[in-house]
This record gives sequence, C-alpha cells and structure tokens, in this order.
Amino acid sequence: MLKSLLKFPLMLLLVLLSRKELLRAIDVRLAAVREDLATAYANASATGFNVDTVPDLQHFADRFGAHRLK
Repeated sequence: MLKSLLKFPLMLLLVLLSRKELLRAIDVRLAAVREDLATAYANASATGFNVDTVPDLQHFADRFGAHRLK
C-alpha cells in the first residue's frame, strides 16, 4: 500500500516535468518561427514586395503552379 502511495507523487512530478519541457519546446519553436517570418519579410521587402504587390505574386504563383509561394 505504501509503495503505491509513493508512486502517485512521482508520477505527478514526471507529468509536471514533461509539461514544463513541452512548454519550453513550444516556446523555442515559436521563437524560430518568428525569426523565419522576420527573415522572409525582410527578403520580400528587399526585393520590392510589399502589401500592395503580394496579390500579384499570389496570382503569379497560381498561374504557374508555384504552390510554395502561397
């Protein structure tokens, strides 16, 4: 009986640690996505694209099957 009572706090601790690790991994991934987005925006801006010209780029992508540009 005592062993089973000791297992519960240990399992709870493992769950809390796993949750903390998962939240940390999500934060790291979010930071990487934000950095990638900033880089993509900077590259697009440097080549002359802006909010007004993006629809033209989307039309080009649709027309020529460049699905990665969507």
